[in-house]
Amino acid sequence: MENDSKRNSIIELTRFLAACEVVCYHVDAPWSEYVRVLPIFLIFSIVFTVNSRLSISDQRKKAFERIMLPWLFWSAIYGLARIIRPMILHSSPGDEFHWWIFLAGTAQALWYLPFAYVSNMTVLHFTRRFHFKLTSSNSHLIALCGGLLLIASAVIVPKIYGHFPFDQWIYLSPVVIVALLYSSFYYSFHKLAFSYGLWMVILCCIGAMALHWKIGLTNLGPILLCALIFSYKPSRSFRFFDYLGKLSYGIYLVHTLASYVWNYLGFPQRSYSLLFLTLVTSILATALLHKTMFRKFV
Repeated sequence: MENDSKRNSIIELTRFLAACEVVCYHVDAPWSEYVRVLPIFLIFSIVFTVNSRLSISDQRKKAFERIMLPWLFWSAIYGLARIIRPMILHSSPGDEFHWWIFLAGTAQALWYLPFAYVSNMTVLHFTRRFHFKLTSSNSHLIALCGGLLLIASAVIVPKIYGHFPFDQWIYLSPVVIVALLYSSFYYSFHKLAFSYGLWMVILCCIGAMALHWKIGLTNLGPILLCALIFSYKPSRSFRFFDYLGKLSYGIYLVHTLASYVWNYLGFPQRSYSLLFLTLVTSILATALLHKTMFRKFV
């Protein structure tokens, strides 16, 4: 996270809106199959990790506290929910537990956290060990690798769809490389707008759309949006946007539990009532948790 003097309120607002879209996706909102926002979160986190001035050990400690501790905490919460739910629904407890829990966590939405931690630490060690600085020459190679992986994911993901979490890993892995393209374009419009590497990735996304339009489109949108965000920084911070940004992580972590409750109370999946109630409950619950001793987990 940026400190207050360098905070970009547009990024904070984008985080909040992206977290709300994650809720839309998990309650099956009609438009959600065309919009994926996890690449946005991954690009942001990798750019800030690469540009951090902390040592590797300090950055690793910070990332563990910010990513893995909440993952462990909420895995325990959702694990308890998986034990209680069969008692309420009179179903088999065996249906609640799957092998992927050990890799992804006890709720499917949690899979992103260990993936983000490993991705960020891998990129951090790579950039520090090889003193990596993005230039016009090496950006082409990075863009080519990232673009080809995007095309490969458009071929592979549809074939393994439903094999969780492998399908999610393969879908998001190319973004780890693509995110490096933004690392040296920190709010420099001219560098970013005329980056051949970025345009190569955009062309690869269009090519991926020819193979599987949904995979290509759900990568193209976040990549273009992040290009716009990293091209501009407002001259001052907006406290309301900054506050919304602080809620984004908690919304992501809380919303699955909120949707469980509303589903049990009779609000069906894909309904606007479930979406509204889950969103409002998640936002209010996160705002409340920020005022308690549990704020470090949201």
